[in-house]
Amino acid sequence: MPAPLVAAPAALKAVGYAAAGAATLWAIARARRAAGPRPDAEEAALDALPQGLDVTYGPEAGRARSDLRGRWTRVLRLGPHGPGVAVDLAAMARLRVASVPPRGGAGRGSR
Repeated sequence: MPAPLVAAPAALKAVGYAAAGAATLWAIARARRAAGPRPDAEEAALDALPQGLDVTYGPEAGRARSDLRGRWTRVLRLGPHGPGVAVDLAAMARLRVASVPPRGGAGRGSR
């Protein structure tokens, strides 16, 4: 009867992988339902971005500000005449850094 004892750890590992896969699929399905459709204004703003990458930086009223915009559109094919997929990657980001005055008090640990 050594065969069942040898197969038990493998079976437990398979059950664990199946449970993890089911939990992942459940989380993905729940996230898709909760997200809902993307508003038209956001889609229009991303569609209006030009091709390429645009980075701007400039100080404004005591703050440092950096903006990043970019768009990359390509068609990727499997072989020269094979099926393909159209990829449209667009993103906008902003980073603002401002100086903050020190807190009042006697130093570290004061509230």
